Amino acid sequence: ASGQSLIGQAILAIFLAAMVMRIGYLALNYNRIRRAIAGGVVIRETKRLKVIAASGISVPFSTRGPWRHYVVLPKEMMNDRAAVSMALGHELQHVRQGDVTAEVLMSLMSLIYVLNPGYWYMAGRVRKLGELACDRAYLARHLLDAHSYALRLLSVAKSSRKQARQP
Repeated sequence: ASGQSLIGQAILAIFLAAMVMRIGYLALNYNRIRRAIAGGVVIRETKRLKVIAASGISVPFSTRGPWRHYVVLPKEMMNDRAAVSMALGHELQHVRQGDVTAEVLMSLMSLIYVLNPGYWYMAGRVRKLGELACDRAYLARHLLDAHSYALRLLSVAKSSRKQARQP
């Protein structure tokens, strides 16, 4: 075999190995999220949305399936009405602005662009901008001051450090 074909085969092998590792990572996260949803208690359900309180998660998150969105809240948070209200409003804002769908699409795209640093930079920026846009919209919608909102976010972050890993 020529030197060029060996280099091509090595590059292909590296790409395929990275893709297999990424598939494994996504499958692990998918199973964690599926378990959190299946093992949780449904708090509210509509045709296109389910709100679930689940054990074993440390911070609220939103995700989606083929037909509906899910907002999953830590069961430990359910005793703090203000925290639940803020978390629910924040996660529903992610659903409204399409962040959840974008995250699913970026996860699928990551299989192809797994070795592209430009992709990872762009994906990180999209996530960060989605969070900032969500925070701004939530603050405007609920007429909260940024300081109180930030303190509540810090409180949730501190409590999450004491609990299990996020799916």
